[in-house]
Amino acid sequence: MKIVNLASRESAWRGYEYYKAGNVVSCEAVEEGVYQGKVRGSENAVYSVLINVNRPHNSSCNCPFSKSGTRIVCKHQVALYFAAFPDDAVEYKKQVDKEQA
Repeated sequence: MKIVNLASRESAWRGYEYYKAGNVVSCEAVEEGVYQGKVRGSENAVYSVLINVNRPHNSSCNCPFSKSGTRIVCKHQVALYFAAFPDDAVEYKKQVDKEQA
């Protein structure tokens, strides 16, 4: 299952907005299906993000929302996901537009 599908509707949308705004500072593949990077959040804080597309629950971010220990997918993880998979960002936006029509 895609990381964006595990995020709340709000986190998915905010992650998309962060991606489109260029808040993903870096994104690199570290192994098959695992990406790490830095994502700029609110008030210019920069968070360290790790996403694992094969095991999404092994993904992490050091933002306060994710550090709560609940394994919640945050907007920073979604933004990094879209940076790694830009075609999925396009499809996500099409789906949102379709739902709002």
